[in-house]
Amino acid sequence: MATGFQQGLLGNINPADYALRQQQMMMQAQQGMSPYERMGYNIANIAGGLFGVEDPTLKRVGEIQGIYSEVAKNFTDQNSPEFYQALQKAYAERGFAQQAALSAEQALNVESTLTRNEAAKFELFNKNPELLDREIAKAEKSEDLDKVAQLKSLKDRVTEARRLDTEYRQAQIDQAKSTAAAQRATAEGKDIIYLTDITGQRIPYERKDGKLVPLAIEGAPAAASPGAGQGKFSQGKKGVYNPKTGKVEYN
Repeated sequence: MATGFQQGLLGNINPADYALRQQQMMMQAQQGMSPYERMGYNIANIAGGLFGVEDPTLKRVGEIQGIYSEVAKNFTDQNSPEFYQALQKAYAERGFAQQAALSAEQALNVESTLTRNEAAKFELFNKNPELLDREIAKAEKSEDLDKVAQLKSLKDRVTEARRLDTEYRQAQIDQAKSTAAAQRATAEGKDIIYLTDITGQRIPYERKDGKLVPLAIEGAPAAASPGAGQGKFSQGKKGVYNPKTGKVEYN
């Protein structure tokens, strides 16, 4: 194990350093012993190893490393959220709560990083779609079909995002024109009322002879009369403004 995460699983215990320290402690313990006492001490330790008496710390380290190796065999990408999620499950099932918690946290960290990277890549290609076309061409040239499919899917999303952005900007322009036209009409003494269409835009209408007439807006398509088409308010019926109720009524 080499990475910071892997070392953290061991509780910052380095197996090689730990074994060396244990050996040094044994040597210190033998200082001042007679040759016969030293021989008996060594025999006791050797016998302990032969009869399965193992240092509990080294045993725990070995189990932690073993679980990691078992899970790693099933993943080619050992830095994916899925890998750390599998590791978390394996440690939890074996009773290693601390290691399970560390694995779950690492899964979230990796997923968060991947999400930020994906968002940054999307933003780059959204602003520079020609770069995405170049990447697709490269992948096609190298016959990397999986990458081609991923990039084309990304291109579809970028294209849709750019279309929606264009529509949103146009809607803002149209809304500004509508507001300006309504303000001019109000200044001219016209009775103006706003209705919200199915896209959420506020469309100005003029109350005229008991009806609502779409206000003409320079450079924008004429708004439909209330009741025309199958809009949010009309359901295909003709709308007439009722001054008594202050509402548009359909007949």
